[in-house]
Amino acid sequence: MNKDKQFEDKLIKFIDRAEVTSVPYGNDIQTIHVAGMEPFQVPFVPKFSGWVVIHRRVDDSVIFNRTWEEYKNGFGDLRGNFWLGLEKLHLMTKFQPHELYIQLEDFNNETRYARYTNFRIGTDAQYYELLSVGEYDGNAGNALDTGNEYSAKNMKFSTPERDNDKYDYFNCAAAFASGWWWNDCFWCKIINNEQETEITALKSKLIEHQFAKDTLLRHKIKNGADSKEQNGIFPAEATSCLAFGNSNDIQTIRVPGAEAFQVPCDSKFAGEGWTVIQRRMDGSVSFNQNWDEYRNGFGDLRGEFWLGLEKLYLMIKFQPHELYVELEDFKSEKQYARYSNFTIANEAQYYELLSVGKYTGNAGNALDSGMYGMTEKNSKFLTPDRNNDSTHECAAAMSIIWDKTIIDH
Repeated sequence: MNKDKQFEDKLIKFIDRAEVTSVPYGNDIQTIHVAGMEPFQVPFVPKFSGWVVIHRRVDDSVIFNRTWEEYKNGFGDLRGNFWLGLEKLHLMTKFQPHELYIQLEDFNNETRYARYTNFRIGTDAQYYELLSVGEYDGNAGNALDTGNEYSAKNMKFSTPERDNDKYDYFNCAAAFASGWWWNDCFWCKIINNEQETEITALKSKLIEHQFAKDTLLRHKIKNGADSKEQNGIFPAEATSCLAFGNSNDIQTIRVPGAEAFQVPCDSKFAGEGWTVIQRRMDGSVSFNQNWDEYRNGFGDLRGEFWLGLEKLYLMIKFQPHELYVELEDFKSEKQYARYSNFTIANEAQYYELLSVGKYTGNAGNALDSGMYGMTEKNSKFLTPDRNNDSTHECAAAMSIIWDKTIIDH
């Protein structure tokens, strides 16, 4: 095996009873022969022969919400996004240990990796169980072998129509629309429809497939516009964004209990008078923040930001407010969720989500679905350094923040 440091740090090597037609420094599709299967094609890593890419996902051009048979046989474009296939992977790793190298890359082109010394999976009859991963090295976190009951090691592979996970409440593969060695849904999910990554010989992309691009808030409107708005009379300092004209700008508001502060306003998504309380669109701001930062707010009001829990609590304390969440995917297709009565508690109550009201929209009622007895309503807010959930430290594990139950974006 080549001991070159760059060679070792970049690649996943499959040394097997496979006869490989290798092309030195080639970057093309090649044919390999593995005992127990007809010859098949695989992508090879640029500049190094003998190293096979088993999975690539860099954009949304291929859907990974597939059946057992498709995950077994493989799907996608070997020159683009693809999954090589569980049966091929089993036969390639069957006879001797293989290394696995996973590299993640974020929107800022920052990379992390996880490397395992002995990667091996079982047969179809064993549901392609993840038999071994070996020793871990890297800076991405050991998600495959966590050392506790949530480990992916020794788990059977699951797909949306074959539930082999240990999670009691629902089928993880169906919930996250992807196959994987699921355990309890939250610790390790490289292939899914929310955070797309790539397990390959060389490189992967960490991409949010569909995220809350804008989250908006406004006073609940009853019986038409407010009389002050009708008369064109506005207070010098409003308690939320004013509903007039093209109010897509930064305004200053004052609410009882806080100094005046600035908020972005919006009139294009769902009518006039909306205050934007969160925006995520490109990964330029990290949302892996602590309790104080979520309480006080962070980010750029003209870009990605979180307004702050204390401001949010004071804004909605005295009267009902509507909540509007807009989602947008890579194809610029949009969905929304709208709630008629959004209220949260104070900090002493961990900013508990007290009410969301009636849901309308086409994105799905994620805040109060009642599915499998699970709901975000009446859950306390949590951050990586403040665990208020009832199971395990979801925010720390996922490096994202929301209320208790289903915490993925």
